[in-house]
Amino acid sequence: MNTIQKKVCLLGDFAVGKTSLVRRFVEGRFDDRYLSTIGVKISRKTITRAEYILNLLVWDLGRGG
Repeated sequence: MNTIQKKVCLLGDFAVGKTSLVRRFVEGRFDDRYLSTIGVKISRKTITRAEYILNLLVWDLGRGG
């Protein structure tokens, strides 16, 4: 089985929902309590398919205004 590794980078204005999207995708949960990301938060998500394994590193980059 092939293993594919990719990096995904989310960036944009603060308070638009980047961290919420990452948390929902990686952890499968939503939390409406908002804390601004300071710097970067890196998460890992592994997706297994019949033909391959996909390892994602998801970078959530905080950007102040």
